[in-house]
Amino acid sequence: VRCKRKGELQVTEVEEPPRGYRHATAHLFSQATFSWLTGLLWVGYCSPLEIEDLGQLPEEETTERQLNLFNCIYEKEKNAARNENRRVSLWKCYFKSCWRRFLLGGFFKLLGDFVGFVGPLGIMVILEYVAAIQKPPDNIIGGNK
Repeated sequence: VRCKRKGELQVTEVEEPPRGYRHATAHLFSQATFSWLTGLLWVGYCSPLEIEDLGQLPEEETTERQLNLFNCIYEKEKNAARNENRRVSLWKCYFKSCWRRFLLGGFFKLLGDFVGFVGPLGIMVILEYVAAIQKPPDNIIGGNK
């Protein structure tokens, strides 16, 4: 589907690959910038999204698979808690099932925060340089005393 705006919305049909859920097959840069979502957003811009536009989730991201993974981790935690005579920690189970995404998300958050400092620090360095050039030196050799 292609969409152009010139006074009126024009939609033309073109053979294209399905634009559904592509997060699982997208490369890291595409996942970080959400560019894998552009095709779906474009379809939604041209016409209201239908459930068919969303596509199917990959098998590894279905709720059934996630439930089985969490149950497996929970059973291991429950056995470990019973052996150590302590309470089961759902936080531990949740962390064990999602730690990679937490780590990657935290890395990108820190990277974004550090990049946010680059602009203001760059401006500060430029202003200090300009101020140093415009200021006359304090002690000139052979100058007035």
